[in-house]
Amino acid sequence: MWRWLGLVLLVSCAAPREPDHGPSAAVTVPEPAPHYKQHPDVAPDELGESVAQDAGSQAPCQVVEPPPLSQPPPRIRSGPPVTNYISPQVVMRPIRERAACLRRCYQAGLARDPSLEGRLVIRFVVDADGWVRRAQLQESQLASDDVGECVRQVFLGLHYEPLHDAITVVYPVVFAPD
Repeated sequence: MWRWLGLVLLVSCAAPREPDHGPSAAVTVPEPAPHYKQHPDVAPDELGESVAQDAGSQAPCQVVEPPPLSQPPPRIRSGPPVTNYISPQVVMRPIRERAACLRRCYQAGLARDPSLEGRLVIRFVVDADGWVRRAQLQESQLASDDVGECVRQVFLGLHYEPLHDAITVVYPVVFAPD
């Protein structure tokens, strides 16, 4: 139904902030500040046409619930802060696995508005254990809040290889009809 979904990547991260020792009983880990790095050598994803399994399956995309975040050990640092980095290819791998879910989000919006197109920017945090527990819609040029929320939900529960530290990823998603 639509020709492509461009996915471009800006990977960002920075040194962690000191945790808030407030009265909250839940474990909260501050979001690392982004460090923007352009990747002109990485072409946008071309997800192509819908495949038979996309069209035939109307079941909702399964969102994997990440395990609870454990309390991180105290940190002792000396010297300059270390910046984490994930290559664009590594960041895109779990997102590509959920391409059909992203496609369904957009197709649901197209059913309501056949001229729907635009760009979303999702900001998500990959925790040190590799799970995405926090994702937010940072920017939207789509006229549909439902599509933005659906895409945000797709990013929750993504899983990467465990990292040395949490990082923040800013990921643009472009939707366009055929």
